[in-house]
Amino acid sequence: MASIDAKNVAKEVLETIGKGKKVVLGKIAIKNGYAKNTADSPKLITETDSYKEIIDPVVNKWIRERDRLTKELESRDLTEEKYETIIRSVDLITKNIQLLSGGNTSKILITGLTLEEQNKLRELNNDNETSPREDDVGNAG
Repeated sequence: MASIDAKNVAKEVLETIGKGKKVVLGKIAIKNGYAKNTADSPKLITETDSYKEIIDPVVNKWIRERDRLTKELESRDLTEEKYETIIRSVDLITKNIQLLSGGNTSKILITGLTLEEQNKLRELNNDNETSPREDDVGNAG
């Protein structure tokens, strides 16, 4: 049975991206009828068939568009201005694809840590991957 709530969350995520706003999946989930405990683990929503039914066609369209723009970059007659515009477009589309398909939209590099601190950070990161926080989800970076 299709989840109307998951479909509504997906539609609102797309609308939010379309408006250029930051996607906070937990807030969108609560607004669309999910309990806080589910909203705190948005993968319970984003990995459903109902959510993917709405999101996947958009992601696939953006992947095709990104591929088209990448091919255009190979053209030898691009002006500097056109090149920069295409690069910005490819970057934005890539981030939106990653956002909608559950990938990271940014990486943070921390330097100067001891081996012990690196291991602790890695351990914390692994814990967060299994239970994402609301402010980590949808950071369009």
